[in-house]
Amino acid sequence: MNSGKIYSGLRVTALLAAMLLLAACGANAVKKAPVSAKSDTSEIDKSAVERWNMLITGKPEKAYDFLSPGYKKTRTRDEYAAEMGNRPVHWTKVLFVGKECEESVCHVRLMVDFTVNMNAGMGREAASVDLIKEDWLNLDGHWYYLPPALGATTPK
Repeated sequence: MNSGKIYSGLRVTALLAAMLLLAACGANAVKKAPVSAKSDTSEIDKSAVERWNMLITGKPEKAYDFLSPGYKKTRTRDEYAAEMGNRPVHWTKVLFVGKECEESVCHVRLMVDFTVNMNAGMGREAASVDLIKEDWLNLDGHWYYLPPALGATTPK
């Protein structure tokens, strides 16, 4: 079987799945909870993309600044930078999709393009896209990204 055809088929399947997820998210966007004037969510759109762009450009130590104060108590800047910088996935592009907010929490959806080295040292990469859900918390009027708990996965 031709591995090029398999790779092409997987890529098309991933793209179709991502498009279906986006359509489902768009249908649910109308059901957003009201956001009070006290918790302005406008900075989240920019901050979520900016954080990902720091990871994409190889600056995880700067992405650390977007983390919640509680999470920062569990990892130093250097530990976080090492963890994020040593992943086998290479993020290449981010697109803000939308958010659902309550007064102090926003659930943000982002489309992230990435590549993964399929054969270590062989130079073969597979490219794909993923719909990412992130939780952002409002603490004292500022929004922070709250990574999932250690060992947990973030629901899509």
